[in-house]
Amino acid sequence: MFLKGPVPLAWLASAAALRGRALAVGVLVWFMVGIRRANVVTIPSSRMAEFGLNRFAFYRGLAALEWRGLVRVERRRGSMARITLVDSDPEHARQR
Repeated sequence: MFLKGPVPLAWLASAAALRGRALAVGVLVWFMVGIRRANVVTIPSSRMAEFGLNRFAFYRGLAALEWRGLVRVERRRGSMARITLVDSDPEHARQR
């Protein structure tokens, strides 16, 4: 298993500047995008565990990535969140 790239360094740097486990969640999202070969993914709890994330830490990190404009999230009651990777330049996204 490996992280499929290219992963923009500016995207990673923007995620790394966020609090908590946002970078780990971001790397997990990029990993799943590489596996699924699609920009819209769901993350099973088994993958979260591989990255040392419980669901609470995962959703906090995901919310931070969404706030920064690095991902878009479609939340559905009773289902896993659908995450869309925003691969654009994070310099134009909202800054903290």
